[in-house]
Amino acid sequence: MLSRFKPLRIAGLAVVAALLATSAYAFTASVSFSGSNAAGDGSDTVDGYAVTGVTWTLASNPTLMDSVAFTISPAATSVQISVDGGSSWEICTGVGSVTCDLTPDVTVSSITSLQVVAVN
Repeated sequence: MLSRFKPLRIAGLAVVAALLATSAYAFTASVSFSGSNAAGDGSDTVDGYAVTGVTWTLASNPTLMDSVAFTISPAATSVQISVDGGSSWEICTGVGSVTCDLTPDVTVSSITSLQVVAVN
């Protein structure tokens, strides 16, 4: 009795395989590329910034620092600072002449450094 259904089973598997093969072709056939994409690898020099004229501003409570301002050259479009060795970062405003509001105000005794990260 099993041998009577064997040709039907083989035919059924062949139909399923054919359907899968043509449906996979339909998906891959719809993918196209314009040829305008590119990939590559290269290198360039990274120039640094000069930070000058650093001015600290105390909050109304003189144990807290409210902000820091400085001039950065060449002018940068995005500047962030850290005053605690990189544990927290503040986003600064301005291009060339930069002001960084310390929010919340930072305890003066906890300021360990001024780290400036900038890009143009």
